[in-house]
Amino acid sequence: MKEELKSAFFSKRFLLAFGLMLSCFLGYSLPTWIFSADWGDEFREGALQLSVGGIFFGGSMLLLPFCAGVTYAISQVDEVRTSFLEWKAIRCSTQIYARNKIIATMLSAAAATGLAFALHALVWNFIAYPYDLVAHPYQEIPFSAKCIYSQWTDIFYAFPIYAWMTFGIALCAAVWSVTALAVSVWVPDKLLTIIVPVCIYYLWSCRIFYHLFGINTPHPGALYNDALTVERVWQSLLMYAILLVISIFVYVKAVSYTHLRAHETGAYL
Repeated sequence: MKEELKSAFFSKRFLLAFGLMLSCFLGYSLPTWIFSADWGDEFREGALQLSVGGIFFGGSMLLLPFCAGVTYAISQVDEVRTSFLEWKAIRCSTQIYARNKIIATMLSAAAATGLAFALHALVWNFIAYPYDLVAHPYQEIPFSAKCIYSQWTDIFYAFPIYAWMTFGIALCAAVWSVTALAVSVWVPDKLLTIIVPVCIYYLWSCRIFYHLFGINTPHPGALYNDALTVERVWQSLLMYAILLVISIFVYVKAVSYTHLRAHETGAYL
């Protein structure tokens, strides 16, 4: 397990995913802050607006499944192509190998994306005014009454909002990373390992389930987007739980099949 975690976190791909997500957030906040330098405090956005603007109006949602797959899942392709998967499975077992790979992939993807948002928010809370409607009433973000964020704006400079969005981003990235991991074994191609989860993500966001089955599902990024209600939270968690279970099942079956085929063909010899 330690080897998997070390490989996952101390890699160029982890830094790439972290850097891409951070760039997405800064792509909104940095130009906004620079261009409003001469507008006066009452016209400049506060720390909360700058922190979440990259989600509400930027491209972080579009890049999330890509970063989730890039972080560590595509490394599975090299292990399949070089038969390193079978060699590592000999040392423990197929189940332990699959478990370690899933945990390392989920944790690294969650950290690369969630920490990017958390760091971005932390930096802007030092640079801009923290969210405080008493001292700075012009900072108000008009969340709807049913939105869960509307109850958290008065709590310690809206810290619960930052915490929830970090959790939502990390959770979604972790699940998509396992989806990419499942693809990497069945189709050992790095490009397809990234593209297939991205395609599923975009089909989901285009309401494919509604058009095919009449099921109205929330957007795959709804868990950390605006207008998030309690009902939508449970719907999103259910959808991601289903996706996670399917991805884990497919991945474990694929690893077991690859391992068994190696035995039958004498790949260990």
